[in-house]
Amino acid sequence: MSDGDGRPRPQYGEYASETEQRAHIREPMPEPLAPPVAPEQLTAPVAPVDPARAARQGDRIVTIALLAIGALNVVTSFFSFLDFATMVDRSYDMMGVDGSFSNFAAGKTWGLISALVLVAGYIATVVIARARMKQNKRAWFVAVGGAVVTYVVLMACISVPLMSDPAFVDYVTRSAG
Repeated sequence: MSDGDGRPRPQYGEYASETEQRAHIREPMPEPLAPPVAPEQLTAPVAPVDPARAARQGDRIVTIALLAIGALNVVTSFFSFLDFATMVDRSYDMMGVDGSFSNFAAGKTWGLISALVLVAGYIATVVIARARMKQNKRAWFVAVGGAVVTYVVLMACISVPLMSDPAFVDYVTRSAG
């Protein structure tokens, strides 16, 4: 059994090319496996740490923590400002002021104004801090600055009814003299 050139006649396609073999196979051949990988290529390369990105991540954590503390403060202080007379009476007790808060009409009005200033200041702080974080800029100082500005305005609002309260005015004049 030879094909004329001295070689034995091929059986079962053993001399057929790969393309001819695939043409006669009814099921498609699986894709060839990837070449073996050297062990040193198995470990993923470690990307260098970008110091600017790490700093932004730290700033983001600090900013969010400060805003969370601010939110807790807003929630607890908001209701105190709505009950202004009780809040001032507690402060008078801690300060050792003789008497109690008696300027109820001004206290109610300025307590509500103070509560609204507190909420508005917090919302403005969150909006500005969030915008800076989206721009990948530092934002922690916005949380601190927002708290300072809000509390300066709050102290002005609180001082209006206190300065017209007889017990507080008496305490200040006795303390000054």
